[in-house]
Amino acid sequence: IVYFCNNRFHVKNTDIRMSILEIRSLLFKRVKVSVSLLVLAFAGMASSAAEASNEIYFTNISLNEGLSQLTVSKILQDSKGYMWFGTRNGLNRYDGNSMKLYRRIPENMESLADNQILALCEEGDSVLWIGNSLGLTRLDLRTDKMKSFRDHQYPELTGGVRAIFSESTGTLLVGGLHGLFHISNNHDCLLPVSIQGFPNGVYVTSIIKDSVGRLFIGTTGYGLFICDDEMKSAKHLGGINEVSALFEDSRGTIWVASKTEGLCSLDPDSFETEFINTDNSKEIVFTSGDTESLNIVAFGWGRFNLKKGDEVLITEAEH
Repeated sequence: IVYFCNNRFHVKNTDIRMSILEIRSLLFKRVKVSVSLLVLAFAGMASSAAEASNEIYFTNISLNEGLSQLTVSKILQDSKGYMWFGTRNGLNRYDGNSMKLYRRIPENMESLADNQILALCEEGDSVLWIGNSLGLTRLDLRTDKMKSFRDHQYPELTGGVRAIFSESTGTLLVGGLHGLFHISNNHDCLLPVSIQGFPNGVYVTSIIKDSVGRLFIGTTGYGLFICDDEMKSAKHLGGINEVSALFEDSRGTIWVASKTEGLCSLDPDSFETEFINTDNSKEIVFTSGDTESLNIVAFGWGRFNLKKGDEVLITEAEH
């Protein structure tokens, strides 16, 4: 059995078929023990700091609290502290007490281009850009007014907008099925971005800039690229073919999620990749309720490690 705990995959060999309830019990016990050890370690190392710190509480936000749909694909906290949740059925703004829902209104260009949210990006402190499966939407946070750019008007947006990045210079980059574009200053057209060493028309899935100012662009089929400060040239980083998401942690490490290759870390200096993996497995268990990122890791890992005869256990609630 392979399970995810303490930021690592763990393997438990077993020759008997376990029920879903037994698997859930095992996972719960592992997490419970790990949390207890963590609490003891912190208590022994910094008791005075623990006394001064506030307790952390976790609350589930579901349909009962006004969430429009249970599959949350994107999360963003804006400069004013609001939490934005992109789902398969609309965009939600949460203020800590109540939820405000934004959905598409047919034939209304002042609503979402589509309800399936694929990307979120705040521009400055007054605009939220929303990428979805049928185009791009600009939300003015001061007036709460929307303007949508839909794919039937802008063919470059066909297939949806998967990546949005706002430069401090005011340039807004948009990535999707047909490549990388930037939006004109008056927001009336999309202009293709030409970078030496970066292929034209490639499916762009993720764009981030790290803490030292380097721009990383993730693609499907062509992997990961790093650009110079002026975006005139790009270098291809090997080891990854399909990028689903990019993230920089507090240490400067770039984390790359791939639907086909799992999850890997990218060293910020050497650009060497290290994949999260296990030595061996007998059974892989996918439980319901996993986040999109964990599903990417599990399915990507399983694709290259499952062999004929291996058994995959799946619950009826699996989505």
